[in-house]
Amino acid sequence: MSTTTRPAPTGSHRRWWLWLPLLGLSALLAWQSPPPEADAGIVKPVVGAPRPQRNQKPPTDVVALLPIQDRKAWAALPAEQATQQPIDLFGQHNWTPPPKPQPTVRPPPTAPPLPFTLLGKQWNGAAWEVYLARGDHSHIVREGSQFAQSYRVERIAPPHMTLTYLPLEQTQTLYIGEAP
Repeated sequence: MSTTTRPAPTGSHRRWWLWLPLLGLSALLAWQSPPPEADAGIVKPVVGAPRPQRNQKPPTDVVALLPIQDRKAWAALPAEQATQQPIDLFGQHNWTPPPKPQPTVRPPPTAPPLPFTLLGKQWNGAAWEVYLARGDHSHIVREGSQFAQSYRVERIAPPHMTLTYLPLEQTQTLYIGEAP
């Protein structure tokens, strides 16, 4: 007796036998309708809420719906909106960052105006002496003298006297008048 063996099912036949029971089960579930009491827990009837009368105003906590309008009425732009510039939704945009603010350049510091009042001058035979006042203090100055803690006399040659403001090393000129 010879035994013949059948060939094993190929891949497509094996898949068919897997899908056939699933297809039958889904058809059975779709054919049956759920019992009516299954919906009872989902939808509950509203009991006790009175219906408003025709002349009665709706409660204030209820949002009123707008009346239905024709499409042409709400699609037309008002005149004030029509005159505005249209918004370009897909326009070009510059993504480069704005330039950094330039640092403010301060002017270099300068010496304050001369706080002295000229009282007079005198030629003593060898050099000039100038008499200055600042508030209640008076100063007698000659060329090369340092006074008021921040000034030095550089040159006295009428009609001008040249002073140096020591903190900034800046020179200033004071009019002292012509020589007699």
